[in-house]
Amino acid sequence: MKHCRSKSPCTICNRSNHNSLLCKNQLVTATTSHSSDNSSVLLLIQQVHVVDSKKKVTVFFDSSSTGTFITHRAAKRIKAKRLKAKRLKAKRLRPVKLNLTTTGNVESQHSTYLYEVCLASSSGKPVTITCFGLDQITGKVSSLNLQVIKELFPNLDLNLFQRHSEEVDILIRADLCSFHPRQIVATAGSNLKGFLLSA
Repeated sequence: MKHCRSKSPCTICNRSNHNSLLCKNQLVTATTSHSSDNSSVLLLIQQVHVVDSKKKVTVFFDSSSTGTFITHRAAKRIKAKRLKAKRLKAKRLRPVKLNLTTTGNVESQHSTYLYEVCLASSSGKPVTITCFGLDQITGKVSSLNLQVIKELFPNLDLNLFQRHSEEVDILIRADLCSFHPRQIVATAGSNLKGFLLSA
């Protein structure tokens, strides 16, 4: 912040060392959308390695979400670090309040925790993300119809695309698009109804 040109105090807490967008005292709001149980939809779901662990998590890269989430079950399984709410200056961990808006403008408020997770990128580079804990992120993730994949992409190994879990462990939001898969593996079709597989 020492290079920041703005000297205006935060409009939430009146401190001058940060902008109100970064204020820890604000009520956090996030939106996300959930897909239907339609097995013909190819969502960006991948197995990702957790750094310093032999464990993997199922990650949904959601291009329409403004929040990053982890299930409490996955956080416990991978021993994710639970973060303190800095605004409380507390010595013990306390929950944060999260307003969540989902498809259909359905709003809910959650008392939850923030977790820090270090994932390995496709090149092996560690990537640390901060996630809000939720009991569940999506409904059951359906298995892909391998016959449909084979028809669309006859030259690809079908096992590369089979989902290994029925549950999404982590959802990564849209503004972390640099973490989203970017390499195009194959395409079928050239319009809005076309398919794209990326890695």
